[in-house]
Amino acid sequence: MGLYGGHVLNSNTGIPFANMARGAVPQAHMRGPQFLPQCFAWAFALMSFLLRLQDWSVLQKSLLFSGLVYSTHFSGIGTAEYAAQLIKVASARVMPRDVSFNFGPSCEKDHKCDPHLQRFRESGACLFANILTRCQPARQKYEEARAGEDLGPLKAVWESLVAHGCSDCGGFCRTHTFNCPTPRANVDISGSHCTLWSAMGARKGTRSYQIFFLLSWCLWLLWAKCEAAIHENVDLFDVDFLRSLVGHLFEIVALPASPSGAGWHFVKRSRTYLVLYLRGMVRMTHCITAAYQSCLAALAESNPEVKQVPLSACFIATAEELKGEEAKLLRRPSIRDRSNFASGSSWELFLTAKQKQYIRDYARLWQEAGNASPGSDANCVFDISQNHLKRPCASSNGCRA
Repeated sequence: MGLYGGHVLNSNTGIPFANMARGAVPQAHMRGPQFLPQCFAWAFALMSFLLRLQDWSVLQKSLLFSGLVYSTHFSGIGTAEYAAQLIKVASARVMPRDVSFNFGPSCEKDHKCDPHLQRFRESGACLFANILTRCQPARQKYEEARAGEDLGPLKAVWESLVAHGCSDCGGFCRTHTFNCPTPRANVDISGSHCTLWSAMGARKGTRSYQIFFLLSWCLWLLWAKCEAAIHENVDLFDVDFLRSLVGHLFEIVALPASPSGAGWHFVKRSRTYLVLYLRGMVRMTHCITAAYQSCLAALAESNPEVKQVPLSACFIATAEELKGEEAKLLRRPSIRDRSNFASGSSWELFLTAKQKQYIRDYARLWQEAGNASPGSDANCVFDISQNHLKRPCASSNGCRA
């Protein structure tokens, strides 16, 4: 939950709850349908740019049109799959034929993500529950490290895991409800645990027990020998560490990325994308870094007005949606004083004592920074799921930190 313009915001759904002082959501905050579609035009801009960059006779022979099988790990709700669908739709509009993404196996521990992952897959595609099951020594060492045991130098641990290798048994598959074989794919798209390097976490890096998820993914990558892979993590991710694990088989190109590159200038979420391709198997027709910079330039050129989209454009909840959220919150067992609550009034009733204190502290810090009153700034957002003493998270100049 967060506070914007004196408003509480649910950071999970993006629905603004209500004005803490007045209850109503000003119409100036409800501009998403007018502005946000511009931010989703990136796929059309990129497909058009590719046709300018490469003649169709050459482009149609690229990996994009080769019918490759794609896999994902740490898949979440399937952001890679959704992005691929946007590219598929856009390519059908601007190219002689559309780009087809054949998404096969996925690995995600949260079964609630399955409907999203199955949406863009052929029926019968494997959905694995735990990547650690592909290497039992990795799973055992993960449990030992999680319990606080000292496993010694990580290099020696990694060498022992490589000696054991990746098992042919991929572990429990939720699609088929039994242990399926370890999958293979031509291209893998994965985003390993970011809390190891993120400011949101303890930033233990390779000293965290969660490093075994990344190690297990690397073991699988060495076993599957994918032609290419894309790995996403925060901007502080240790690229050299990944190179030390798989660099002998894969060329690795690091690309710094930000939502602003695709038009989302009001979101600050810096990331590092790593493009891996198998040595001796994939031939580059263009420098990846140069092509990426050209793509960013093409996106900026295609819709310069996107830079003016305010953070308040994201607040798109209708009055009916707000009432529905309000009714759902009122059913919480923790809400005791329901009888005195009037629909459309302050939602402060739904906040914990800690969250209320966070709001007061954030408002004080906001004004000490020389800003106007939070209630008068449509682009003011406080993330009250974050302890401001550890990691202040508030909007700045119409952007969310």
